[in-house]
Amino acid sequence: MGDKLGKAFAPRDVFVVDELPKTKNGKLLRRVVRNAFIGKEVGDLSALESYAAVDNITRLRELNEISGKT
Repeated sequence: MGDKLGKAFAPRDVFVVDELPKTKNGKLLRRVVRNAFIGKEVGDLSALESYAAVDNITRLRELNEISGKT
């Protein structure tokens, strides 16, 4: 994949989750995804449709820390 995208744009890892955190209007909350995965405060979640999506990303981060991937 790196040969088509270029090394700077090729993802190091790809993770699959059941759902992503979105607003009630269907917009993806990229800030929440990033902060949940790196362990920072996710901030205001008042527009969030499903809290389970954030929990899944947080668990994914914890599993990666245990396995030593991050």
